[in-house]
Amino acid sequence: MTDDLSPLIDVLDAWSLNQTPAMRRKLARKMGQTLRKRQQKNIAGNVDPDGQPMPKRKKRPRGSIAKRGKMFKALRQLRNLRLKTSDTEIEIGFPPGKVSDIASIHHFGLEGAVDKEGRIRTRYPVRRLLGFSQQAEDEIMDALAGMFP
Repeated sequence: MTDDLSPLIDVLDAWSLNQTPAMRRKLARKMGQTLRKRQQKNIAGNVDPDGQPMPKRKKRPRGSIAKRGKMFKALRQLRNLRLKTSDTEIEIGFPPGKVSDIASIHHFGLEGAVDKEGRIRTRYPVRRLLGFSQQAEDEIMDALAGMFP
């Protein structure tokens, strides 16, 4: 995963010098939507932002009647994977509350409750939900190229 965003930042800084705040907001919104789609795909595919598979769930005991669906189904919905933009920044995250708590527990590998009453607790493995990769940077650059002739 890349932490050096300087090439992307340099291109955007040079371009934004001649633009109005409204145009910069439009650009930020387009970049944010592209980045959010990438995050949704990663979460749906149980893949970290850098492309590595997330740790699998623990096996359930035989005879368990609880059915398991896909992991993080609710977290990747638009209402839960929020996008805020302005002419100077882009923010993608989860709303405060239960959704944010679940996302934090998995993203940072914290201890959390397994049952609804909170009696059974376990430490979850780190499953990075949000991040910025080279693939995300390439997708953003492609989206931006489509905006400008």
